[in-house]
Amino acid sequence: MPSWILYALAAVGSFTAGTVLAAPSVDTYPLDTGFGFGAVETSGITASATGALVAASIALWLRHRVGALGAVVAGAALVAVVALPGAWRFDMYVSAVGAGLVLGALVVCCARTAGTRLPAVMTGGVVAALLTAEPVAEYREFAASSSGSAVYLEVSAQPANTVWTVLSVTVIAVATAALVMRAGAPDSDGPPTRLSPILRPGGRRTRGRFSRPVYR
Repeated sequence: MPSWILYALAAVGSFTAGTVLAAPSVDTYPLDTGFGFGAVETSGITASATGALVAASIALWLRHRVGALGAVVAGAALVAVVALPGAWRFDMYVSAVGAGLVLGALVVCCARTAGTRLPAVMTGGVVAALLTAEPVAEYREFAASSSGSAVYLEVSAQPANTVWTVLSVTVIAVATAALVMRAGAPDSDGPPTRLSPILRPGGRRTRGRFSRPVYR
């Protein structure tokens, strides 16, 4: 698999996950519109914590890059569904779980590579998202409101989140391309290859560290 596609996936995927976890709700209405659930369940902090737990669980559970790429696609799809027009009761939890899937699976992908460049790209994407998520959410709320009126929209008029839609579609496209390239490439995540024979002084030859010596 080309290395550039992993860098692109790490950058876009981490930025997407950080944007969602920093502001997991897509609503532009500050008041409840008949949902009728408590403040704890509507808290963005609770939803973000749920996404963080999902990310940690995925990072601990997954072991192969193919499964991690599939989890990235699934998580980005959840974010895209929440970004569609309209809203429902626990939409912020769905988006947070999707972001957690993307973030945890990207950790697995980064752990499968040598060096620190890929984790550095992923860390930078998360930090950039945390710094820009709130301003983007506030701008969306301001743009959705009419001048001279309160910032309020009915659930049925809930617009699509363009930022989340573009980011999630990009993540799905890049992760799918990585999956296709991975399917046609030899598996490098398996056990290490067998060591070649090593000739030692005195004519003794061994095929591994714990193998019996073979004499001519």
